Amino acid sequence: MKKKQHENNQVERLEELGQQHQTRKFYRDINKLRKDFKLRITICKSKNGDIITEKGDTLNRWKDHFHELLNSTEQNKGSSVTQDHKDTNEEDSTPTIEETGNGNSKIKEL
Repeated sequence: MKKKQHENNQVERLEELGQQHQTRKFYRDINKLRKDFKLRITICKSKNGDIITEKGDTLNRWKDHFHELLNSTEQNKGSSVTQDHKDTNEEDSTPTIEETGNGNSKIKEL
């Protein structure tokens, strides 16, 4: 009820500003209303790909997702790091001064 009344008051104020030819205030208020609105997306997908729209189910899915992400076993993390380290050579990972200069010049061109 209060929200609808507030919206009606804002519309009336905008109409008054438009009729009084106060365009700066009119567009300022329009932009303020437009920028204040932020759409909240409250849907996500379940593990099997179904769309979840209920607030509680969505929160539980996010909770499960981050629990799995943050509490994965250390063995899995360690093996991937070790494997990545074997693929790279210590000398290859450090850029030379020329490579750094070339990279900086490419960035400046952008």
